[in-house]
Amino acid sequence: MIEYSLVIIKPDARERGLEKEIYNNLNMLGLQVENIGVVKFDLQLLMDFYQWSKIDFPAEMEGYMCIEPLPILIASGKDAIAKTMTFKEGLRKKYFSGPLKNLFHCPVSREESRWQYNFLLQKGAIMTKPRTRNQVEVIVFKRTKSGKYLFLMLLRSPERGGFWQPVTGNVEVGESFENAALREVREELGIDNVIWLIDTQYSYEFFDNGMDQFEKIFGAEVAEDQEVRLSSEHTKCCWVSKDRAINDYLKYPGNKEGLRRLFDKLSQKP
Repeated sequence: MIEYSLVIIKPDARERGLEKEIYNNLNMLGLQVENIGVVKFDLQLLMDFYQWSKIDFPAEMEGYMCIEPLPILIASGKDAIAKTMTFKEGLRKKYFSGPLKNLFHCPVSREESRWQYNFLLQKGAIMTKPRTRNQVEVIVFKRTKSGKYLFLMLLRSPERGGFWQPVTGNVEVGESFENAALREVREELGIDNVIWLIDTQYSYEFFDNGMDQFEKIFGAEVAEDQEVRLSSEHTKCCWVSKDRAINDYLKYPGNKEGLRRLFDKLSQKP
């Protein structure tokens, strides 16, 4: 008999970059996996969804489960419920980091899966905002009076991984990469006045939100005295040299290579 298992990927799995591992392993178990959208929990919706009478640690739970929309997958096939449960238990043992953070949700029975899916549907909690597979990364920089280039590093909030990065974001449906880059700079930094937007001609692919993503890297020059107003996505920012950004701040190889490509273009400027 074909079963359907409702899978919700939690923030700690996304922070660890486990979305593709979850997706691929469910496929390897013989299940068909479909990303049907996202759900944005608040504490009341969370209590109703899990049918809890109360939440023992509301602040901690809100800071974990309610910070961002979470991807919803439907894994279907023979013994889908048992297969997703077994896989979840193995994944939690492998990546255990405390009782609160447990990577992803799946139901324990067909009845629970059906009830939870219908509950979210009736509440209008399943959001299917159109997404593209395209992303932008924008390395904001300024040139000092002495001619030195400094690059803006942003520290993601603890709930979003707590690592340093440039500006990043999704390209919306019908939006160009260039317009998306300028919009993300405005939304994440409060900066409207970009002096020079540079296409580094560098891009890379990665897996996120249940799909392969394509990310294109830009540089964005701003005035030396430009004020930065951080959004809720980041907690700190600092201006650093290219070498410090690569050696001490940036985490991922694609971010580092993007900065190298940008610096090469700046070095060729007359």
